[in-house]
Amino acid sequence: MRATEVLQKCLGDALNRMHAQRARTLLHAVEALTHGRRLTLMDLARSWPDAERVRAPLKA
Repeated sequence: MRATEVLQKCLGDALNRMHAQRARTLLHAVEALTHGRRLTLMDLARSWPDAERVRAPLKA
């Protein structure tokens, strides 16, 4: 994804000092935010890279 490449280029030094798993999660979150249409937790989970289908819980 282009956004993650730009983020890696701009924040290269900061990402290198960060724990690898945290940096990867940050980049996945940015990718999910660019793919999603709304900024809610459910939509973020639905657009997460390699995510399975997430359904909303049933309402009583």
